[in-house]
Amino acid sequence: MLNSGNTAHQDDVSLKIVSLPWYDLPASRVDLDGFWQLLRADLKATGIDQLSQSLDRSTAYVDQWYSAELLLSQCCGLDLFTREGANLLPFCRPVFTDVPCTPGNYFSYVISQTTRARPFTKPRIAINSPSSHSGSTVLWEWLQGVMPQQIIVSGSHQASINLVRNDVVDLAAIDAHSWQLLDHTGVNIIGKTSEAPTPPFITAKNHHAQVKDLLTAMHNTIAATGSHLQISTLLPCDVNTYAELNTKAQNFVEIDLALKRYA
Repeated sequence: MLNSGNTAHQDDVSLKIVSLPWYDLPASRVDLDGFWQLLRADLKATGIDQLSQSLDRSTAYVDQWYSAELLLSQCCGLDLFTREGANLLPFCRPVFTDVPCTPGNYFSYVISQTTRARPFTKPRIAINSPSSHSGSTVLWEWLQGVMPQQIIVSGSHQASINLVRNDVVDLAAIDAHSWQLLDHTGVNIIGKTSEAPTPPFITAKNHHAQVKDLLTAMHNTIAATGSHLQISTLLPCDVNTYAELNTKAQNFVEIDLALKRYA
């Protein structure tokens, strides 16, 4: 006979995984929690059950991507072309109201301690992740072939900002939607990168039959509370939406070469 603790554990295992990790920062956490509560109620009304009370902030998002229980999360468009993203089905992307560009797109700010935009000769750079479009690929594109003398993989946009502020590196690229959510005191915007489709909302491929209900609930919740997240509406997307990003990233072979050099 199972005790009550084991029973509770079994119930937890059966819950669907929901997270919104891409912009889940201290400044946005309350609004994201409120968004999930409204969305959860709407999803339950459509018959989608086994939903957790709160967003999953304890499981690494890559581990979530491998799970068949993944109902809703986010990723970088480039992640859809990786082994880790093979289970992911992108179904919509946000239109940000705080990023002045084509609706459904975004860009990154290039930052430095200095106020001069160019030129930089052999700069020290920070990238949040080698697989990031907003923090890596666009910076390489902006550098226009200039090779850095040092590369630090920071792990996050905030960590990249901190490295610039502390004069550990000269340059970094920061997702423009996250800019207002981060502490960027002591650094300057010296440039803006090219636009790209915003990061997609995703589900596990085995949930494809629930995408219609999931999308309807997402639209309803965005209409009710999207302004708190600086999202006006949602646009459809699929893996082909991000194919150009993947092609662009593949063209920057110097990323891999440089990372191996400075590893």
